[in-house]
Amino acid sequence: MAWNWSWFSVALIVIFGVVIALLDIVPIEDEKNGNGIVLGDTRYDVEVIQAPAATGTLLSIISWVLTKSPLGPLINRILLRGNNLHVIRKLSSQMPERPPLYFPLQRLNTEEYQEEMKRVKKAVEERLDMDSVYKHGLPFERDIDSHIHSKVHKLNKMYVTGEITPMDIVEKTISANEKLKRFKIFASLNETDVRDQARASTKRWREKKPLSIFDGVPVAVKDMINIKGYIVTDGSESSKSDIPAEKDDTIVERFRKAGAIIIGLTTMTEGGVTPLGYTLAYRGPFNPWNASFYSGGSSSGSAVAVALGICPVAVGFDGGGSIRIPSAMSGVYGLAVTFGRIPFERVTPSTMIKSGPIAISSADAALAYTLMAGKLPHDHFYARLYDGGVKGGGPPPAHLANFHDVSDLSDVRLGIFPEYFQDASDSVVKACTHAIDTLKQMGVTVVEVKIPHLQWMRLAHGLKIASEFAQTWDLKYHTVSSLEANTRITVSIGSTVSALEILAAERLRSYAFDYMRDIFSNHNLTAFVTPTTPISAPRLTDEAQIFGESNSPLVLDIMKFIFLANFVGMPGMSVPVGHDETNSELPIALHLLGNHWQEAKLLRISNALEQKLNFAARKPKERIEIF
Repeated sequence: MAWNWSWFSVALIVIFGVVIALLDIVPIEDEKNGNGIVLGDTRYDVEVIQAPAATGTLLSIISWVLTKSPLGPLINRILLRGNNLHVIRKLSSQMPERPPLYFPLQRLNTEEYQEEMKRVKKAVEERLDMDSVYKHGLPFERDIDSHIHSKVHKLNKMYVTGEITPMDIVEKTISANEKLKRFKIFASLNETDVRDQARASTKRWREKKPLSIFDGVPVAVKDMINIKGYIVTDGSESSKSDIPAEKDDTIVERFRKAGAIIIGLTTMTEGGVTPLGYTLAYRGPFNPWNASFYSGGSSSGSAVAVALGICPVAVGFDGGGSIRIPSAMSGVYGLAVTFGRIPFERVTPSTMIKSGPIAISSADAALAYTLMAGKLPHDHFYARLYDGGVKGGGPPPAHLANFHDVSDLSDVRLGIFPEYFQDASDSVVKACTHAIDTLKQMGVTVVEVKIPHLQWMRLAHGLKIASEFAQTWDLKYHTVSSLEANTRITVSIGSTVSALEILAAERLRSYAFDYMRDIFSNHNLTAFVTPTTPISAPRLTDEAQIFGESNSPLVLDIMKFIFLANFVGMPGMSVPVGHDETNSELPIALHLLGNHWQEAKLLRISNALEQKLNFAARKPKERIEIF
């Protein structure tokens, strides 16, 4: 008996040692001898992520093993090690003097601020400052094409002439949503509340007292921030019985004060955890061009609502492409602003998430942007982060200077990393190259640039956002059984990441932040350009509609062009530029990454491309033209 116990003890010790070894982080060696990865190496290094992909019964089994079995933490560590995350620590060790960067907020120095204020002054002269645009919209004397594309302006003109009323528009909107119900666009829509708003707007127009260019314009909001009287579910079955919001979020309040008609909360993936776009809680939404495909996410319903004609503008949120990816896959315009530009409340603690408009045209995106990006309240978290919340302080005002200057783009310089740009399907590369060639014909200069360690930057972004998501959903992960399998897997992985790895990721974030700033400065860039996604929308299988889908390799591949905007806090915009002839004619989009606080430059380029490429000439077959 003693002999057997002795061997059993040895076996236990060996097994325990193996487990500890697997759980332990990989040691890193000194790189001074020149072997291995060296900080600043600009060779293109993006590789496919190694992780299981599953749906159906297999997904349920994998989720149980990773999130509920005793082996879960061990297997998660093995998965993380299999993708060489220790390289992030290697890079971190080569910059010991660099502090980690938590919030990617850029504070302008005196010279930079003054330079930006010159642009604001020019915007005032052009009537493209916030106040002018808020009251009167865009001046179109020099740019009639933008006026034609703008649905907000078209609707405003119809209200001015009395051709139609906000009440008429709301009835048509409610009817359209009913006809499009199978797309599962809304998580909640209170028809009584919407009609009450429309009556109030109709009365203002009758009395010739509209509040702004947006008075009477339908606007949808992602199911992520508060609308008074609505239950915010974050796309989760677990929140459907929560208490309704007692007040509007700042963004909703700004639209409401402008007279916009808030038409409800749009569906999103649970917690915003995946850019694919489908949520089991609402069994949708679906791609507006072909319902057999994903819509892109996580601001899924907002993009689908715009693409199918429910509203010209919707509010989105973006922590890893969640505005720009659904905009790309649904064929609309999506702007994720500079980190700290647009104030909101509910998800402010995230270091990745920013808001922005999803719109049917560049002009409508510009209009919504100026409204959403009004002056930061001095007591808001972003204002305190920028300069301590000094009254009269904060970042430079939003504006639309040069928005109409699209005939000559000789002052525009675009940076392209060729190997990065071309790491996409042939159809995507072809459409995006055509867009670049079109811009060149308009005078744009293209500059070749290189960015080091994209593979490790995108994995660092993944570590950060997974750990933040795990922290946010920690309580529900341990107390709620109805979370989707993919959500549980993401939380389990985010919970497994070590503090050492997070700090190394934040140091690499600091490096990336400065490197991208230097690229813009040294090359005098207007924007850095890639495709928005490397493929058009993936197919949504029957099994995925029943069980959901967990597919980290696909998810991270879809995100590989857009993560920098979140990682370093820069604005990014998705612009539709073509259709995929090899994949059911689904939309393809170009991505513009701008310098901090330079959203106006991205909107100008988008406006130029829209007018030349005329993407709006083709529409989803089921789109309903409400007006």
